[in-house]
Amino acid sequence: MAQSPPAAARFHVIAAPHRTDLFPDTSRRKHRAVAAGLLIAVSLSAGCAAFVPSSLHTASRADKPASSDAPPTDRIAATGQPRGLLTAAPPFAWQTGGRTDAGQPLEIVTIGRGGFRTLLVGSVGGHDPAAVRLTEKVARYLHRNQAILGGIFVRVIRTLNPDGQQRRQYTNADRIYLNSRFPSDGRIPAGQSLPKEVQFLFRQVQDLKPQRILHLRTIPGDQGLIAASPGAAESARDAAQWLGFRLKSLPDAVRDGTLEAWAARRPDCDMITVAIPASTDPGDVWPLYGDAILSLLLDGSADSRRMAREQEHRQARQAQRFRRSRAAGSAAGSFHDDTAFDEVTAPRE
Repeated sequence: MAQSPPAAARFHVIAAPHRTDLFPDTSRRKHRAVAAGLLIAVSLSAGCAAFVPSSLHTASRADKPASSDAPPTDRIAATGQPRGLLTAAPPFAWQTGGRTDAGQPLEIVTIGRGGFRTLLVGSVGGHDPAAVRLTEKVARYLHRNQAILGGIFVRVIRTLNPDGQQRRQYTNADRIYLNSRFPSDGRIPAGQSLPKEVQFLFRQVQDLKPQRILHLRTIPGDQGLIAASPGAAESARDAAQWLGFRLKSLPDAVRDGTLEAWAARRPDCDMITVAIPASTDPGDVWPLYGDAILSLLLDGSADSRRMAREQEHRQARQAQRFRRSRAAGSAAGSFHDDTAFDEVTAPRE
């Protein structure tokens, strides 16, 4: 029985009536050869492919007499893989990039090659089911579609606090709230005693050299919030308007010692934190927020693409602004009159 073309395809079949009286002096084999030569054009929205029904196989049997010892075998003419076809990605799997002091795996996956480099960090809080689920969904989507998305290079940390996830708490096994143990000056210190999880993130930054760090987590209440450093302000504003989230500027909106304050003060990357409402059902995070997160990862804005092409110039400008700010004695403080975002970076009991 003939196969059916994809539902999304638009196709036209040009064929003659299947009547033997049109070919009064031909054999059955020649009839099949003529039928196999009819044009079948299938125009797909994403490309062009040939759709060959099983009833119109090639005339391989017409080229040589059929053997009575072995039954004839129908074949499709092109048996090799056509050039230019996209191959399927290997099965998705988290890799163990390190372990906590309690022995829990710090899981990562790297997706894509070249393009805009992003480090995606699942909740630093650990016990954050909705944020971790969203991180997993994003990672699997990117992995499954990396061949057709193009221009992506994303490393995903499933969660920076697997101890907290396993123990259902916001601190690690040593009762340390990780999002208060980052340096305040944007540097990666050498020889300083830091939690293993923080050191692990620093290694990923040194290895990947991301142009953007994106942190996914939750915030108490029913309204989410996006906080971004100046270089990502335009993208963050678009996403916040799309989702109906509040918008804050980094590093002003957070306390020193947080991932947000540390990354926002680095001259070589942008920082965005997306805090989705803690009231969101983990099963609903992907349809609700997936597209917005992808827009921040696959940012096609002129600013982000220019940053990718001219990163060295941007680093120099940001470093100069940072030195001037420090020299003027300006210190970034928290907005204590609006504690909403402080609750994202402060420890919870």
